[in-house]
Amino acid sequence: MDYFKRNDFVECAPEETEFESGFEKIALYGVGNSPVHLARQLSGGKWASKCGQWEDIVHDLADVEGPYYGTVVRIFKKANTL
Repeated sequence: MDYFKRNDFVECAPEETEFESGFEKIALYGVGNSPVHLARQLSGGKWASKCGQWEDIVHDLADVEGPYYGTVVRIFKKANTL
């Protein structure tokens, strides 16, 4: 979690998954207490993930939930500086 704080991300309420203009959002997936996967939100509201060595995939937030990546455990956002 220190990475997010050092890079100006703040934790959102779990329901804050909708796209917000001017913000970058990251979803943290976990299995139990172990974080195992990240997804970043794209400008259209979909999410992008890097699955292993393959290309990035575009998906809805819950699409990659399951036994391998777990469930979304936290959402972080920061003001987009670009």
